Amino acid sequence: MDLTALCPKEEKVWVTYYDKNAEPLFFLTGPVNTSSTLTAQSGRFTLYSLVSGAKGALKAKKLGQGGNPSELEAQYHVKEKM
Repeated sequence: MDLTALCPKEEKVWVTYYDKNAEPLFFLTGPVNTSSTLTAQSGRFTLYSLVSGAKGALKAKKLGQGGNPSELEAQYHVKEKM
């Protein structure tokens, strides 16, 4: 599944998190054209959850932003929900 359409234009998808049935649950974004080191320094990683919208269409719900993906994963219990 291509999550690019759900991602803000100034961000790109870095990581997608799936459940046991290979359905996407979350995705992590960072700024376009920026290395992961610069992204971390700027605190610009953003974690989104995928939710069903009208007529079953997937929508992205912004959960939080930070400089460390591991901290975002822990804060929003990503591994427990996978």
